[in-house]
Amino acid sequence: MFKSHLKICDELCNETISHAYIFSGESGVGKFTMAKSFARMILNEEHLLRIEGIDEYEHPDLLVLDGKLSKSQVDDLILESLSLPYEAKNKIYIINHFEDLSIEGQNAILKTLEEPPEYLIIILVTSNISKLLPTIISRSRVLSISSVATSDLRSFIESKGFKSQAELISNISNGSIKEVTNYLENPELLDKRRQILNTTIDVLRGGVSQAMKAYPFFENEKEDISFVLKVMELLTRDILIYSQTKEEKFILNIDYKYEIISLNMDNKSALTGLYTVLKARESLENNVNYRIAIESMLVKLGELNDKGIRSSF
Repeated sequence: MFKSHLKICDELCNETISHAYIFSGESGVGKFTMAKSFARMILNEEHLLRIEGIDEYEHPDLLVLDGKLSKSQVDDLILESLSLPYEAKNKIYIINHFEDLSIEGQNAILKTLEEPPEYLIIILVTSNISKLLPTIISRSRVLSISSVATSDLRSFIESKGFKSQAELISNISNGSIKEVTNYLENPELLDKRRQILNTTIDVLRGGVSQAMKAYPFFENEKEDISFVLKVMELLTRDILIYSQTKEEKFILNIDYKYEIISLNMDNKSALTGLYTVLKARESLENNVNYRIAIESMLVKLGELNDKGIRSSF
């Protein structure tokens, strides 16, 4: 676990333990790992314990659940909470993706939080705290978990034997432990990333005609479109930041600095490019037809060639 996260867990253990916690933050920043680490510290009563293999950690008084619970499963959970701990002083429930729990289910959990057994601790992990009932939030100790510092990610990557790629991966992971792990466990993703970047830059340089030629690539990547759009979002973010600052040091895709700079895009067009990618993601999340959403995005990106790119090529 990263030092910054470990420090938070240690500080929590040194406080009076609450009956309810909410670990809130963007996807991939390590909220769930922190929740399990915190639970292990409480159950072992060893606050400075350095945790390895936390994902495999089990304890008879620790129950880890996903937020996609049915009403009957929530009822069973509440009934089980009334039984005393098996070994430790506390019984701990961790509910990951709590935002996925129905309002009915959240209300049932709320009743338990209103009069919790003395030994019970509930840790709710969420990437979207706005979907939680305000009354649950008000009865919980809320911790906002921020992204991991790039320097910490880089050190972590180097410790795993990827020293030559540490700077790049730490940059493009955007503070997400989950993203770093994904790249380390699937090295082929770096090649796929380059294909996505090359295809997108070709569209930005080649205009609408090139945009239509690019669609088959996106059709082949349909199953991984979330990753594709994430890569495109970071690219268009870099283009926007450079258009505003003209500072290379802010470019995260460090292996594509030359291509990003040579696009020479004006600020308005760069902003439109980022918005276009974000809009495509939103459309797909709202079940818009895949081809329509992707072709619309590509055409709009291609149109930027006439409006705001003064390519050096």
